[in-house]
Amino acid sequence: MDVTLVTECAIAVDAGPVFGSRAANHGPRDRGTARHPDKVAADKVAARAIGKLLLASPLLVKFKGRGHHMARIAILDRTEMNAKQALVYDAAKQSSGIVGGPYYAYIRLPKLFEACQSLRGCLASGPLSRREQQIVNLVVARHWNARYPWFAQVRGSLAVGIDQAVIDAINARKPPSLPDARERTCFVVASELLANKGLSDETYAAAEKTMGLESLVALVATTGSFSMTCMTAATFRIDPPPADPTPLA
Repeated sequence: MDVTLVTECAIAVDAGPVFGSRAANHGPRDRGTARHPDKVAADKVAARAIGKLLLASPLLVKFKGRGHHMARIAILDRTEMNAKQALVYDAAKQSSGIVGGPYYAYIRLPKLFEACQSLRGCLASGPLSRREQQIVNLVVARHWNARYPWFAQVRGSLAVGIDQAVIDAINARKPPSLPDARERTCFVVASELLANKGLSDETYAAAEKTMGLESLVALVATTGSFSMTCMTAATFRIDPPPADPTPLA
């Protein structure tokens, strides 16, 4: 089977008959040999069938303005998981309900999947408010150019009342207007940690005064924890759905 033909037919199925008629007529490239008409016809039929399966798969993601690309790992269906994977997956479905995004990768190591769920729950119930957590997560996702986490955090931020203007400013790598001192400190601390790999004495003193020590510990931990989330999603190309109302700039 000609792999190039399979890919082109996958795109052709989605693009419609005009593009499809052109893609379906492609044969092997730069090989200098003719193929038997029956073989060409059989490959076209098989390629179109495979193309339809690819388009129905969660692995095939529309990439804005650039057709399609595949996630770098196979996304396991529940029926494909071994006993340990299924155990932690089911527990997460019943508790947080969050099993997508970077968890598509974490499920390969069930203990890591479980530990990340626990850490997420710990920080979510910690001293930072939901809005404060969301601001940190937006800064982190923007820093790592992580498309799926950014998509999820935009949705979560809007749900807790963060203005679209704040989201747009962070997306444009500009300081947002945050009247609340704690929220403003979350933005400053997360931004400086990521940019400078630490905090200056001045920033640390101001942050501890505003946040208190426990909240500052949670802020730093959230920045680090969500960085792992973003690096995982970006590395394995786990992307958001095509309908992404606020894509990364």
